Amino acid sequence: MLDSDEVLALNAILDDAVAKSKEGDDGDPIFHDVNVEDVNPFADERTQSDVYDKLAKKGLIECSGYEDTTGRTEEYVCITPSGLDALKSMGGVH
Repeated sequence: MLDSDEVLALNAILDDAVAKSKEGDDGDPIFHDVNVEDVNPFADERTQSDVYDKLAKKGLIECSGYEDTTGRTEEYVCITPSGLDALKSMGGVH
């Protein structure tokens, strides 16, 4: 069972993944990485981090990141098939 913050986060990730996957050649939002800065539906980054941690522990999203040579970091998330199924079961896919 997902709480309202988890549904909100999954929908934000999915919406961005759908838009970006249409720009690419696969058209599939599953496992399509999106930048966490682009998908924060919350008022602060602490809430985003807490919710994303919960989703990752449940296997509903996967997280990745890297640090470039200047020390700048980029973090990415993607929705998993389990995440999409969970969202569908909550009626959260729009």
